[in-house]
Amino acid sequence: MQYAGSKYRLKNEIIPIITKNLTPDRCYVEPFAGGLNIIRHIKHSKKIANDNNNCLISMWKALQKGWLPKEYYAKDEYEDIRKDYQTKGNKYPDYIKGFCGYTCSYQSLFFRGFSDNGLRRDFQKLAMYRCINGVSFNKEKCNKPFKLDNIKFENLDYSKLNIPEDSVVFCDAPYKGVTTDGYSDSRKFDYEKYYNWVRAISKNNEVYISELWMPDDFEVVWEKAHTYQLNKKNRSNKIEKIYKLKQAEKEKSIHEFTIYLILYLLFLLENSKIKKEILCTMIFSMFYFQNGVEYCSNSPPKTPKYMKMVL
Repeated sequence: MQYAGSKYRLKNEIIPIITKNLTPDRCYVEPFAGGLNIIRHIKHSKKIANDNNNCLISMWKALQKGWLPKEYYAKDEYEDIRKDYQTKGNKYPDYIKGFCGYTCSYQSLFFRGFSDNGLRRDFQKLAMYRCINGVSFNKEKCNKPFKLDNIKFENLDYSKLNIPEDSVVFCDAPYKGVTTDGYSDSRKFDYEKYYNWVRAISKNNEVYISELWMPDDFEVVWEKAHTYQLNKKNRSNKIEKIYKLKQAEKEKSIHEFTIYLILYLLFLLENSKIKKEILCTMIFSMFYFQNGVEYCSNSPPKTPKYMKMVL
């Protein structure tokens, strides 16, 4: 995950890749939605945006209901709100904390330092406009604001998010080993747990991962060299990539899961009153219809070796 501006600039190249198979009946999900730099630009009726930052989600919900912040937050007020956030106080509502932490901070890094009025540009004004409208301030005349009406917001740990089956999922978690973008969360993020979670949800969903590096069972489906920086002294050149779980690995996972189901059904057969004929029909259906292959009674497929071993 890079700072908001980076993902915002790349959205027009990323969106066609991750939505090519997004049909009206499928759901689009972002477990790490953050600044909504991708999801709000996707025209779809079923969208779920999740983030574990409760203040940020509270801000999006407030904006969704029509709340509008004041035009400018001075530095002393920003510092007071940041202190209230850090001490978990209740002087300010969560949506105010979320808004100031996101839009009033330099490069939209949550409460990482006040973005004051520069001599050349008003960074706070630009960030606020993009946050509320979803478009850059200098494109006001040629772009309509992106509404948040069709987004369902969740505030959960990514691993506890309920993802509807057959969804298109875009994961933009903190990049592993990257600290120059200001996301210290990457230092305490459990990447092995994350990789296993992605593998698990890939069994029933189409999952894309934004990262600089992923394990060998993932493949790159899009990449582009990109330079981002927080200041003149802190500059980084990276090749931004979009990954997917390799098809062979996904099929292997489905295969292993199917065997598990068969063993479970056999257990039920031995310990319940389920008729053998019904059980065999269930097993047959799992194997020959799970990939959408139509069964032809004139030429039934051969029983796989592993199925013979189980049966």
